[in-house]
Amino acid sequence: MDSITQIVLGASVGYAVAGKQYGKKAMLWGAALGTLPDLDFLATLTTDDELLYLKIHRGITHSLLFSLIAPIGLAWVMNKWKGLNKKTIWALGFWVFLTHTVLDAFTTWGTQIFWPLAHRASWNTLFIVDPLYTIPFGLCLGGAAILKSPHRSQVINTIGIVVSTLYIGWALSAKLIMNTRFEALFEHYNHPIERYTTRPTAFNTVLWSATAETQDGYYYALLSFFDTSLPEPLFFKAKQHTLLDGFTDQRSKDIIAITNGYFTVETTENGIRINDLRYGYRGDPHKHGPQYVFSYDLSKDNQGKTQVTTINPQSRSNSSMLLGELWERVKGI
Repeated sequence: MDSITQIVLGASVGYAVAGKQYGKKAMLWGAALGTLPDLDFLATLTTDDELLYLKIHRGITHSLLFSLIAPIGLAWVMNKWKGLNKKTIWALGFWVFLTHTVLDAFTTWGTQIFWPLAHRASWNTLFIVDPLYTIPFGLCLGGAAILKSPHRSQVINTIGIVVSTLYIGWALSAKLIMNTRFEALFEHYNHPIERYTTRPTAFNTVLWSATAETQDGYYYALLSFFDTSLPEPLFFKAKQHTLLDGFTDQRSKDIIAITNGYFTVETTENGIRINDLRYGYRGDPHKHGPQYVFSYDLSKDNQGKTQVTTINPQSRSNSSMLLGELWERVKGI
C-alpha cells in the first residue's frame, strides 16, 4: 500500500500494542517503523540494475523472518538507549512489521512473506491506494491522538483497526462475487479460458478488472457491481511469446517470473518489450488501445548480457481523462 496508509497502520498498531505503557509516543514509534520495510530500495541506490530493484522490493523486509528477527535488535537498542521494556518493544516491532507485510500482500505486487522462498503472496484484493480504507482509519487515529483520556484514545484507535479490517473483509467478499461474475462472462462469450486473475481498479473495490489467459493470448474485461448488462466483446491481445527467442537467460526468466506468466511481448528497436498484464490496462483499451501499467524493455549489451529498463507507466498525460472514464464505469452499464 502507499506510504501514508502504512504510516497510519503502523501508528495505530503501535499504539494498540504499547500505548498503555508508553502513551502517545507509541504512535510515533509505530508510524516510523511502518515506513521501514519500504526502505528496501536503499540497497539498490549504488547500482543502475533495475532488475535488482524488482527482485528486492517487498522481499526480505516484507517477510515473516524479518518481522520476527528485526524487532530483537530494535528492542535491544531501545532498552540500552532509553531503558524501555524489551518485550514490549519487540511486540511493537513485530506487529507493525507483520501488519505492513500482510497489508501489502493484498495488493497486486504482493510480498515475499516466506522469504527466502521466491513465491510472492499476492491476493489482488486492494488497489495500492484506497481512500475508503485509509481515510476512516486515519480519522480514528487522529481522534485517538487528540483525545486526552487514555481509555477513550484506546477505544477509538481500536475502532479504527476494526473498521479497516472489516473493509478488507468486504474486499475479499467482493473479489469472490466478482470472480463468479467474470466466470459467467467468459462462459457467455465462449472463451476457452485456461486461467484468470482479477483485481480492483484504482481507488475502489466496486469496479474490477480481469486478465484471462487462453492458448494464444489474453482477454481483458471490466465489471462493476452496478452493471445491469454485459459489457461489449472483450479486448484481446495476442501473447507473441515466440519473440522471446534470444532472451532465454536467467535475467529474462526473472522478469517473466515477476509477471506471474501474465505478459505479452512486442519488438523494440533494441530488443523486446514485456508488458505486465497482472495490473490490466490504464483506461479502456477499446477506446485508447492497451496502455500498460508496467512494461520492461529487454536488450543486449556489448557482452551479450540482458539489460532491463522499467517503463512505469508508459504515459501519464491522460491520467485525468482516464480517471474520469473510470468513475463513469464504476456507475455500471
